[in-house]
Amino acid sequence: MKYTDFCDYCGAEYEPQRRGVQRFCSNSCRSRKWQLKQKNDQLTIIDEAKVPVTEPSKPMAKTKITTAAIGNAAIGTAAVDLTKHLLTPEPKRNATKEDVRKLSSIIKGQRYFPVRNMALDHLGRNPLYDIETETIIYK
Repeated sequence: MKYTDFCDYCGAEYEPQRRGVQRFCSNSCRSRKWQLKQKNDQLTIIDEAKVPVTEPSKPMAKTKITTAAIGNAAIGTAAVDLTKHLLTPEPKRNATKEDVRKLSSIIKGQRYFPVRNMALDHLGRNPLYDIETETIIYK
């Protein structure tokens, strides 16, 4: 004797493969029922919170790019850059190309540079950094 049941989602008649456990005629009906349950649960949560339901707002008008908008954006950017420049102390500012040029002109032609954060050696000589060998020497 064949047993038939009715789907909990669509109501179609089907022959269950797992008697007593199966409630839906297919996986798609099972997943649709779950999605519907999730949606209803969300609506219940909103109802319980008593959040006032607002009417849908009017669609936003399409904005056009105008010269006034471009000018306002330029003025705002300039104001922010000027404020950053005035409030940032000199040692904390970013290096510029000019800073790099100055540094390279100082380094050019020199091989040894004094190391100021190291102590003198036992003979009283100053430590120097040798650019070519990349080592510390005492002279």
